[in-house]
Amino acid sequence: MEFFASLLSIMFGAIGASQVSADFSTREQGRAAVARILSVMEEPEDETKGNESSSSFDAATISSIKGGIDLEHAQFSYPLRPDTLIFYESPSNGNNALNLSVPPRESLGIVGGSGSGKSSVLQLILRFYDLTSGTCKIDKSHSISDLSIDWLRHQIGYVGQQPTLFTGTVKENIILGKPDASHDEIISAAKAAHAHGFISQLSDGYDTDIGMGGG
Repeated sequence: MEFFASLLSIMFGAIGASQVSADFSTREQGRAAVARILSVMEEPEDETKGNESSSSFDAATISSIKGGIDLEHAQFSYPLRPDTLIFYESPSNGNNALNLSVPPRESLGIVGGSGSGKSSVLQLILRFYDLTSGTCKIDKSHSISDLSIDWLRHQIGYVGQQPTLFTGTVKENIILGKPDASHDEIISAAKAAHAHGFISQLSDGYDTDIGMGGG
């Protein structure tokens, strides 16, 4: 009898320990999720969207652009990591920060290790972030900080490292970049991305339904 009592005690003890472990793990995951949510909520308001500054969506535009890009003495760190500079003055670079010039209609490959700032360059040009110091100019004379963000982003075609496909048709995914695009513009965009060929082979072409992430 004592044997069975001891066995039951061990079994319930094991179940209790397992449950406590599971509850603790769930609680810690919840705390981590809340911390991530709070970090987003505590982010300062995006100053680039202010209605009173020259950086607003209603700011200046350029009637005609050639497409040259120049980063001059650019320094940058991400808002949540202000002490970790991505671009900075360096003795090996003559105590200069990032200087980069891309002439119109030229292709440029930026090569470097993970975290070296390759994607950051594009995010700065699109003004997803603003430079800590220095300038970014279009065609040598137009600082992007003086231009309408809405206008600026409509001048640039950007494909990130992990492009996302949304539930809907192929056509609906393409026109996310330009909701009022004509049929010819949709076809032209697909051809420019070398996608028209395989899209045409889908069951309903541009009207083929695709799941989240292309599933």
